[in-house]
Amino acid sequence: TTREGRNRDSLPGFTRHLNRMGLQIDDLDRLSVIHVSGTKGKGSTCAFSESILRHSGFKTGLYTSPHLVEVRERIRIDGQPLGKSAFSEYFWECYKKLEETKEEHHGHMPSYFRFLTCLA
Repeated sequence: TTREGRNRDSLPGFTRHLNRMGLQIDDLDRLSVIHVSGTKGKGSTCAFSESILRHSGFKTGLYTSPHLVEVRERIRIDGQPLGKSAFSEYFWECYKKLEETKEEHHGHMPSYFRFLTCLA
């Protein structure tokens, strides 16, 4: 598969993984989201934006990639990394749902990045 082909299929693939985990795109549409893209400064831009919003009284969630020390730091709620017990609980809840539906999807499981994105 070419890179172009993978990119074209990424949103439908992501949607299928969400559906297998019991989520719909409409669930995501209810969130207020700022999506930052580009080649330089995304992490800083996100950190500054999250801090400004949090200090202005908003409840915030931040998902970044890659992590520096441990995977939980990718997912932050109100400025704090997701706790170990919550991360473990959500990880296994999502993994089990995907594992249970794997055979219906030709044995397919999401990539590491896609799995963590769905988890977040």
